[in-house]
Amino acid sequence: MIEDALWQRVKARQAHRQREVGDAVRRGLKRGNGRAARYLFSSILKCKVCGFNYVLADATHYACSGFVNGKVCSNDQRFRLDIMEDRLLAAIKMELLADASIERFKAKLLLRLRRPAVDAARVKNLEAEVANITDVIAKGIHSPALIAKLQAAEGELERLRAAVKVIDVKAVMAAIPAGVARYRALVAKLGSKTPMDIEQAREVIRGITDCIPVRPGEDGVPVAELALKRQPEFSDISLRREAPTTAPLG
Repeated sequence: MIEDALWQRVKARQAHRQREVGDAVRRGLKRGNGRAARYLFSSILKCKVCGFNYVLADATHYACSGFVNGKVCSNDQRFRLDIMEDRLLAAIKMELLADASIERFKAKLLLRLRRPAVDAARVKNLEAEVANITDVIAKGIHSPALIAKLQAAEGELERLRAAVKVIDVKAVMAAIPAGVARYRALVAKLGSKTPMDIEQAREVIRGITDCIPVRPGEDGVPVAELALKRQPEFSDISLRREAPTTAPLG
């Protein structure tokens, strides 16, 4: 008879794997069915008057969809697509490359470099071994030797994950300049015109701001309010501001 505690672990692992497979399938379907956005700030710009998205009203200009589609919004101001992208990207890059942002990135990178490290290849092999044994046991095929093998693999996997690597301070400090250079390169690349680069840049922008409100300007030129609330995915930098940055879009 297999112990109840072990059997529960087997079933829990099996359920976890099923969820992982299901999530992977859903992500794949989403990627396959969804069309990549052509424009960098699509669905990110919001009209501050009505809350609707800004959309392309013609080949070159953005306008509030609430006004364009039925005039349910009073905001009739438009702005050029190219000017908007250039000015908002310039403001975002300036924020991300500010000295304070670089210093926070360096501190975060240093913390990551000092985290415990494990033998990734061995961990991967052990995870696969545990998964395979789990599947076999779940099918009702088990023996003392098989159970002992599972327990040994689980034990080693736990020890590897908990292992602490001796920190080489000199090596850590030597890695900082390369990390900062990589960060600067990623920021500089934001907004490149290939579809893949646009999609990646959109993910970074969504990671640091929920949306960008755009309000009507007193001179007839809309103004975007840029408030970077969260850190970009590739650097985890806090960029909170007490007041939003404004960028005229005319």
